[in-house]
Amino acid sequence: MIIQPVPRDIRNIEAKFIGPFTKRQFFSIVPAAVLGLLVAKLIKPLGLTDDAVVACVALIDAPILMCGLVDFYGMPAWVYFKDVVTTKVLAPADRPYATENTFQNLAQQNRITYEYFDGDDTEYSVKQMKQKTKANQKRLKKYLEANPDMKGIQ
Repeated sequence: MIIQPVPRDIRNIEAKFIGPFTKRQFFSIVPAAVLGLLVAKLIKPLGLTDDAVVACVALIDAPILMCGLVDFYGMPAWVYFKDVVTTKVLAPADRPYATENTFQNLAQQNRITYEYFDGDDTEYSVKQMKQKTKANQKRLKKYLEANPDMKGIQ
C-alpha cells in the first residue's frame, strides 16, 4: 500500500507574532501575567497561604487567558460569550412579530364582490336580472350584517 502525505489546510494556520504565540494570544497572556503579579503582591501581605494566593490569581486570570487562547465554534471566547449574553439575557425569548394579512382581507372583499355580481351575464332576461340583483342585494346585506368587519368594494 502506498502512503501519501496529505497537505495541511493552510486556511486554519494563524500567523505567529512572538515565538509560538499569535497576536491575540500574546496580548492576552501579557496583561494576565501583569495582573497576576499585581494581585499576588497585594494579596500576599494578608497572610494567605501560597495555595490560596495561586487560587485567587487563577480565578482573576482565567477569563483573560480564556479570551486569548480558547476558540468556541471558530470564534474567540469573548465574541462567543458576547453573543450568548446578547441572545440569552438581553434579547427577549419570544419576539412578538405580527403581520397584517392584507391578501386575506382583499380575498374576502373580492368574494363579497363576486357574490354580489354573481349571475351578471347576458343569459338572463331583464326581469330575471332584476330578480337576481334583488336576491344578491339581500344576500350581501345579510352577509354584511353577519360579518360587520367586512365591507364590500364600493
